[in-house]
Amino acid sequence: MKHFFVDTNVILDMLADREGYADAASAVFDAAGRGEIKLSVCALSYSNIFYILRKCIGSNQAVASLRELSRFVSILSVDDAVIRNSLYSDFTDYEDAIQYYSACQDSTIDGIITRNGKDFSPSEIPVFAPWEV
Repeated sequence: MKHFFVDTNVILDMLADREGYADAASAVFDAAGRGEIKLSVCALSYSNIFYILRKCIGSNQAVASLRELSRFVSILSVDDAVIRNSLYSDFTDYEDAIQYYSACQDSTIDGIITRNGKDFSPSEIPVFAPWEV
């Protein structure tokens, strides 16, 4: 079974039902629900997603959505090494660097799913768009 790390933007596409992106993102999580793939996310994503979702759907619904999300993903930690590697990385987006180095902690990850592949250009892990998985 393939194991993918999911970028925050893909999760938000699904949870916020972003037009033009929600279907592809939902298909990724549907595949995980059927046991076809395994998904992991960065712990940092949870706070970022909550911050954005609560403005769209309210705090209670945002927490409910994150609880549901946790049924389909493993959550990777952000520790000292992740932060230090991110600070000295070639990534132009600091949040993406944190996500990347969080993903690097799990050697079973086969790819990163993101809509912003260019943001992960320094990645040594293969990068896929949601519709490519």
